[in-house]
Amino acid sequence: MGEFLCPCCGGQFRRKRRGGALILALMLVALFLVLGMAFLSFLERDHRLAGCQERSEQAWYLALAGVEYARATGQGPGAPVWRALPRGSTTHGFEVLVQADGTLVSRGVVRQTLSYSERPPVFERTVIVPGGLLEEAHEPGL
Repeated sequence: MGEFLCPCCGGQFRRKRRGGALILALMLVALFLVLGMAFLSFLERDHRLAGCQERSEQAWYLALAGVEYARATGQGPGAPVWRALPRGSTTHGFEVLVQADGTLVSRGVVRQTLSYSERPPVFERTVIVPGGLLEEAHEPGL
C-alpha cells in the first residue's frame, strides 16, 4: 500500500502521507464554526429588535387605554393621572392629561427591566385627542 510505479522512470518509490485530509477537515470545521457564529449573531439581533417592536406596541395600546380611561372617568383639566396596568406593575402604565382647551394627551409607558445597561430602556408612545374628538386621535409628528 502506498507503492506505485513511476511512469517516467519505471522505478518504485513510497509516497509519504502528510495528513492533508486532516488539515482540510480542520479548515472546514473552522469555516462552519465562523458561519454558525455569524448566523447566531444575526438571530440574536433579530430577536432583540422584535422585542423592541413588541414593547413599543404595548406602549401604544397603553396610551389608547389611557384615552378610554379618561373618557370613562370623565377626567377634566388638571394634573396628569398615572395608572399602572396591571395594578401594582412597576413596568407598564399610562399617564393621562387633559389640557385647558380639552385636548387629551395620553402617554403609554413600558420600562424594560432586564437590561445590561445602567439605564434600562423606556418605551413611550403618545396619543393626542384634540378637543376630546376620539376620531382625530393621532401621534405627535404624524
